[in-house]
Amino acid sequence: MIAALGYAGLLDEAAVATAELVARDPLGLQTPIISVLVPFFSGEIEGNIAGLERAVAASPNDFGGRWDLGYALTVTGALDAAQVHVDWMLGVAPEVPYVVQSNALLRVARGDRARGLALVAHLDLTPLDAHLTFHIAEVFAMADEIARGIDVLALAEQKGFTPVDFIARHNPFMQPLRSHARFAEIVRDAAARSDAISRRVRVG
Repeated sequence: MIAALGYAGLLDEAAVATAELVARDPLGLQTPIISVLVPFFSGEIEGNIAGLERAVAASPNDFGGRWDLGYALTVTGALDAAQVHVDWMLGVAPEVPYVVQSNALLRVARGDRARGLALVAHLDLTPLDAHLTFHIAEVFAMADEIARGIDVLALAEQKGFTPVDFIARHNPFMQPLRSHARFAEIVRDAAARSDAISRRVRVG
């Protein structure tokens, strides 16, 4: 539920649910991983890496923790450290779309644009969830495939990925897309979709 709230851009509600989780299960293996979601979407990734590292050390076979940590390290430019976790995921399940995305993003971040793009260029995005679709858009954006990145970002928004400030301001991989004429429209649509969900949550 916390992830769903975060993906919808309902960070206040996600923060409340996270606090309840921490109070209920402070030592749970998933608690430190889930707890980073609101800080991540609020632009506070770097300060939460240590907690993810402890979580992965405690549960090294946790796929979600590995993905989160690899992503956080990629965002902050710690590419060699991120490679360790991407390599682990590749060794376990190289065809899983989240692993393909993580590998592609890291390759592009390292400057290997062609190989990174090749990994995602022919992916069928239809079955992918909104969150993963957004992260595929990051790969295209960072590889300077701006039109494709905008199209995939719009698809992610239509699927329900709408943390507006994360998209509009906090996410560094979105920077190449922000000057595109459609970007502001996508952000407006995300805000409207997020607000509509927030109203339904309050009523429900």
